[in-house]
Amino acid sequence: MKTKAHFFPDLNLGTILEPADPNEKQTACTKIVSTIGPACQSVDKLVQMLQDGMSAARIDLTWGPIEYHRTSLDNLQEAMRRTRKLCAIMLDTLGREVMIRRPFRIDPDGWPNQAGQEITVKAGQKLTLTTRDVECSDTVFPITYPRFAEMMEPGDNVYLGRYLVSGADSASLYLEVVEVQGGTDVVCLAKNDALLDGLLTLFHVERSSCV
Repeated sequence: MKTKAHFFPDLNLGTILEPADPNEKQTACTKIVSTIGPACQSVDKLVQMLQDGMSAARIDLTWGPIEYHRTSLDNLQEAMRRTRKLCAIMLDTLGREVMIRRPFRIDPDGWPNQAGQEITVKAGQKLTLTTRDVECSDTVFPITYPRFAEMMEPGDNVYLGRYLVSGADSASLYLEVVEVQGGTDVVCLAKNDALLDGLLTLFHVERSSCV
């Protein structure tokens, strides 16, 4: 098997910041993957993204109705027709995420929105994670995994944060399990102040891989 060496005509790193010559044929080695959401679902925006180098579009099925994602795929197909550029599609399917059940409204473009439902939690505050069918409040968080309480033991650590924003200090909540009640409720102690908003995901630090 023969290998082909790649030579660069100019090794000056300063040329990286200069516009590329549109008449010079080059192979793009860097791939750009973009998640299609409310900010970039329109055909015109997708056309711009393809022209700017997007090589793969990610469709996140974890959140949003299937009709919304179908529209995203239809718009991407039209954008590829207009630009005559191919784009790979990555489907991120719903896996084993444990989430907080909260009401949301559907925007005119079909995207679920939880804006205006911020929850403020203070360090030292007690709150309950429950599998019961109750409304979410500042002190009670209904979760989507029905056997969650069976996994928990006093002293366990639980992380709760906004989906895809894990690690942000103001949007992440660290909890310590105090008590498990009745096989449905897990009473926890907040370890830090947090302002929770958006789609909230929960991780059981000790046994997340076993969920």
